Formats: sequence, structure tokens, C-alpha cells
Amino acid sequence: MEIREFLKEIGFAPEFVDLIQKASISFDFKELQSYRERLISAPTDIENVHTLEKALAPDEDGIKMLAYMVQCALQSRDLYRQKGIPASVFLDTMKFLPRFFESDLKLFGHPVFRWAWWFPRQLALKEFRIGIFEYEMTCRKNSDVLSLHIPSDALLTDENIRQSFSDAHAFFAKFYPSYADVGVFCETWLLTPCLKELLPSSSRILHFQAFFDILHTDDNSPAFYDWVFPGAPENIKDLPENTSLQKNAKTYLLSGKKIGWTLGKLKDGYFA
Repeated sequence: MEIREFLKEIGFAPEFVDLIQKASISFDFKELQSYRERLISAPTDIENVHTLEKALAPDEDGIKMLAYMVQCALQSRDLYRQKGIPASVFLDTMKFLPRFFESDLKLFGHPVFRWAWWFPRQLALKEFRIGIFEYEMTCRKNSDVLSLHIPSDALLTDENIRQSFSDAHAFFAKFYPSYADVGVFCETWLLTPCLKELLPSSSRILHFQAFFDILHTDDNSPAFYDWVFPGAPENIKDLPENTSLQKNAKTYLLSGKKIGWTLGKLKDGYFA
């Protein structure tokens, strides 16, 4: 499949299809094939990405890296087919690329790609988008577990949440049976207990929290800023108030309280 067709298929706008295709012909992918093998063999090893960055330099905005990852994705499509994984799962999973690209476009005002450090998980068939959530096969305390990630476009309705859990369980039971009945963990600001003070009881976020047992909250983590106040100034007084959550969170922070980052485990009975 040609790069242009694939980029359109996963949702890149036409002008960015042209941009990425142009970047793809600025280097010889075959000569850099060995870097893909390293990414696949150790998808969480950031050093492999750094080594690739040096090979693609100069690439200030990461567009050549994005073009490289797109070509890697096309090769990974064959791995999906070999395992019999539905094309819909492949495409939904690869939509990670335009989703973060568009998010950063809004944030920086120009095309940029910053997520090469994460995407090898998708290339190596370690993380899949199933319904509204992404599920990563990983390890915790020497035991296999699933790490649940929440894409920015996830609509947290009760039906969507339960359907994703059900479909994901069926997916892993069929394709990766050793992960069908493992613990499902989630680290996110969305599970932070203090949100009960910031959101109405009818909030979908609070409904999502009800599916999890809270294990730990790092009150000092600033990671939530990237999701609640993306690109915002460091001074709390200057934080935007464009949404009710931002307004409430800003007031909460100005009072000296903290939001933090939380680890939760999916309660028994839902992943089935």
C-alpha cells in the first residue's frame, strides 16, 4: 500500500499527506531498516529512538521521524495480518499518529511530531486500540498485566466503557490468551480522587472512576497539566479558564491544593 493511501485511511488531512510523503522521500527507508528492527525488539527502549533521531537529522520538527514511523506501520500491517488481527483494529490503533499530530498542531501552531518515543509499542503489536481505550501488554511486579490508556477522543459513556472491556477481553482471549485474565491497570489524572471536588456527580469522568480501585496517588506529579492545561504557562494565576474543569482546577490549585496522578486497578468482573 502506498504511503498516501495509508495516511488518508487513518485520517490525515490532504495537506499533511503531502507533507509527510515529501518527508518520506528525503531518506532511504531500506538503508534505515535496521533501526525498525531495534524498535520492534525493544519498543520501550527510548535509546533506540534517540539513535534513529540522529540518523534522520536534521529533523527539527520530527516530520521525517513521522514519515519513518508511517513506513514502519505499513510493514507492521503484515504482522497484524499474519496473526489474523482484524484490519479495523490495525487502523484504529494506527490512528494514534494523526490524533497526536493534530493535538500538537493546535498546541504549537505548526506541524510537529513528538511521539516517536511511544509509537514503537503499536509497531511491535504490544498496544492495541479496542473501542474507546488502548490496551498495552506489559509487566508489573514480574507479572503480565494490561495497561489501559485513554485516548483524547474517548467518549466515556457507560456503554462505550463496558463494550471496550468486553471486546478487549475477547480480543486477548483469541490472539494473546495469556493476557485474557490478567490485571488491568490505569495511570491517569482521570482517576485522581480530588476530581470529586471539581466535577458534578453526573460527570462521565467520575463514572469512569467507579470501575477502578485506587491504589496510589502521586500528589506532587505535574503530569496532569499536559492534559488539563496543555501548553499552559507555569504560573497558576495565568492558567486558562476555557472550560468548567479548567476554572475549577485553577481555583483548586490557587487554594494550595494538588491534583496529582493516580494508579488504579480495574475491579474484578468488568474485564470479561
